[in-house]
Amino acid sequence: MEPNHDITIEELYIPSKHEKNTYLCEDFIIYPEGKEKNGGYLMGIIEIRATNIDESEKIVQTIINNLKEHYYNQINSSPEPHKLNLETVFEHALQKTNAALVEMIQIGHINLVLENLHYVIAVAKPNQVKKEIDFVFAHQGLIQVYLLHKTKQNNYKVLNIVDNTPRIKEEQSDKLKIFSSTINGKIFHHNALYLCSEIFSNYIPAHKVNKILSSNDLSTAIDYFKNLINNVKNNSHLTYCSLFIKMEEKRSISDQPISQRSINKLIDTKDITEKYLSPNVALNIWGTLGKVIGWVKSKKSKKTLHSPKNEKKMKFGILKYILNVIKIFGSSITKIGKSIVNIFTGKRKPKTEKTGSLTARAGKKLFSLPKFNKALLISIIVLIVIFISGIFWMNHNKQVKADQAAYTTEIQKAKNFINNAQVNLIYKNESKSLELIKQAEQIIQYLPQASTVQKANHTELTRQTENIKNKLLHITTLTPQLITEIKKDDQPVQLASLKKIGQSLYTNNHNNNLYSVNLDNKQTTSLSTSTAGDFNLSLQEDDNLYFITNQNKLIRFNSESNDYNTLSIDWGESTNITAVQLYSKNIYVLDKAKEQIIKWKANGDDFGTSTNWIKDKGDAVLTKATSLTIDGNIYIATEQGQIYKFFTGSKQDFNLTTIEPSLNGITKLYTSLDLDRIYILESNSKRIVVINKEGAFVAQYLFDLLDQNISDFIIEGKTLYLTVGGKLYQAEL
Repeated sequence: MEPNHDITIEELYIPSKHEKNTYLCEDFIIYPEGKEKNGGYLMGIIEIRATNIDESEKIVQTIINNLKEHYYNQINSSPEPHKLNLETVFEHALQKTNAALVEMIQIGHINLVLENLHYVIAVAKPNQVKKEIDFVFAHQGLIQVYLLHKTKQNNYKVLNIVDNTPRIKEEQSDKLKIFSSTINGKIFHHNALYLCSEIFSNYIPAHKVNKILSSNDLSTAIDYFKNLINNVKNNSHLTYCSLFIKMEEKRSISDQPISQRSINKLIDTKDITEKYLSPNVALNIWGTLGKVIGWVKSKKSKKTLHSPKNEKKMKFGILKYILNVIKIFGSSITKIGKSIVNIFTGKRKPKTEKTGSLTARAGKKLFSLPKFNKALLISIIVLIVIFISGIFWMNHNKQVKADQAAYTTEIQKAKNFINNAQVNLIYKNESKSLELIKQAEQIIQYLPQASTVQKANHTELTRQTENIKNKLLHITTLTPQLITEIKKDDQPVQLASLKKIGQSLYTNNHNNNLYSVNLDNKQTTSLSTSTAGDFNLSLQEDDNLYFITNQNKLIRFNSESNDYNTLSIDWGESTNITAVQLYSKNIYVLDKAKEQIIKWKANGDDFGTSTNWIKDKGDAVLTKATSLTIDGNIYIATEQGQIYKFFTGSKQDFNLTTIEPSLNGITKLYTSLDLDRIYILESNSKRIVVINKEGAFVAQYLFDLLDQNISDFIIEGKTLYLTVGGKLYQAEL
């Protein structure tokens, strides 16, 4: 392969605005490095229909992970990878991937009807000797493969490779052999190949792709296709997806695409033409002035003899008139200007009459000029205006070109960051991928959106960054189901805390009202009110509910008798209760002012004296602590998003990994002995973050559709219960 040519692979991915939870379409490109380059580029498009999207994502992930692992492992383990047969290596990787999918289907981890799986999976390897690409692919279903072939007549012909390939008879195919056969060939220099989803080939047929792709480089052609698709208005839930492969001339980073270079050449040609065909501004002015003088001379010639003496006298007369007009005009402007300056600087007080008389005298002089002088003066003023306008127009034109060049550069920078982020995501380098996405977002944030094309570019780049970022940040957007809304006197109650006993949810406001909601029939019951004060904090252990009131009383609610009884506890005069929890019949109170956890041990129905539980807090700073949760260990959260772990009174190592967006204003930690994860609620967002008990980030759930922030939550199994304003919700994790 000549050093000035290389393989180019471009992606087009535009999901429908009408999402459907039984449809998924994904594409992937794996860019090899080091020894893996001997195996070429692994890529594909996978579309799954009439299948739950959660199961579809598992299928896609299984295919990509297994293909990558089993394909490149053969390359890395071979002492002479450049001698390997590409098709054999590819078929072996497909067999391993097939086995992994069949196992998932047979043990019931996924429910897949093979007719709903459509794919093209391929390997493209640039030839090191010739300007061509070795290409092998496996195909099933509605994904299309087209070759743009340059003929001897120097035009392009489109071939549908799938339609022109003999198919395996249906009765001979093994229903459990998903990747049944491969097709191989070459993409020669000047040719191009593209894979595309059904809706892409329906909306942009092969002959139109041929027309655009044969006269532009890939990057420019992709932008054209995106603009076409972004202007489509339909109700389809299908995704426009395509991968383009071609041998192209290498360009340095500063080089522009071929189409852009052609446009620039056209602009330069236009500028040069205008320069040679149009006189400069000064020549235009004097040329026009000459015409005016010629017109005046022609008028004068009717009254004057054409003698050399008269001609000479006329020339000097005209020049005298011009100088006289300029002198009068300039003198008037100067005097008016001086008057204005003197007025504003305080050197002379404004005199309306004198200023008016000055203006009147200047106007009188101008109007008393002969017709010829007036015409000449008007011509000069018009030409001066034209001259100044020309300068402004040229500067404006230069600025527009500079802005367009800068815009194109910024767009390309953003695309490069997004592409590199996608590569790092595929290789599981998530921190680097996130860094690149943030750089792309910084550029996209300041992109103009004045024109339709600019808006389309901004929308597409934003979609691409959000798609990658959501994968990196493990974001799941949940739409919880409303259980009921609790009202008092036809007004929503602002619910504070939430507990669950059996099939009933118990929730209260910050007054003394307690409510129960039966999950079977959604019936709400208003329970008896407390006479020991308003509820500040709530606790639960087993089937018992406890409340700490604003009178610092500890009361227990009896769900059978529907009443409260007050328990004996000595809080101490200086105890500041930040958060509290019942665990193993002991009460643990977080006191941030003392940076201490204080423990009260149960003694029958009462609680004895307190003891300081923390013996060694290490470097933990608890002055901004907000919440705690217990599973044998005690975890404490702070306003700044820090989490500390303690065991038997001593601080333990707990490395919380980076979470994006960063945690801020934590109001609740939630875990139990039965849960292997910790759930974190933020006060000013509709987000619950999940980490494991070693501090590793697991997932985050967003509840963007809620009309208010979450005040409390509990988890039972995989069911999440929420209080939001006066409403109770549930969602499945």
